[in-house]
Amino acid sequence: MDMQRLDSALGRLGITSRYLGSSYLCYAVCLAAERPDLLLHVTKELYPAIAAHFGTTCPCVTRNIRTVIDVVWTLKRSVLQSLSPYPLNKKPTVAQFIAILAAPFIG
Repeated sequence: MDMQRLDSALGRLGITSRYLGSSYLCYAVCLAAERPDLLLHVTKELYPAIAAHFGTTCPCVTRNIRTVIDVVWTLKRSVLQSLSPYPLNKKPTVAQFIAILAAPFIG
């Protein structure tokens, strides 16, 4: 996984370490790049894996990643749209957001 490339993409979206969700999101993208099938089981597999890694709860992971998505959707929507392989007519779900960020690293 090219962490420098991921950090660059996150930086362009305004996702800094100021947001707790940035660490969760970065780990989620790494996991999804290794195992894209996790994006089909976000609540049953991906959130628990992230929560276990950081010693927190699944609701905490969800809330913090959604906060990051809200910030990106509000402040950097055009940048997110440029990274997305399809038009975004509404705010992406957590799985969609992670998939957009993980896509360059899959395969």
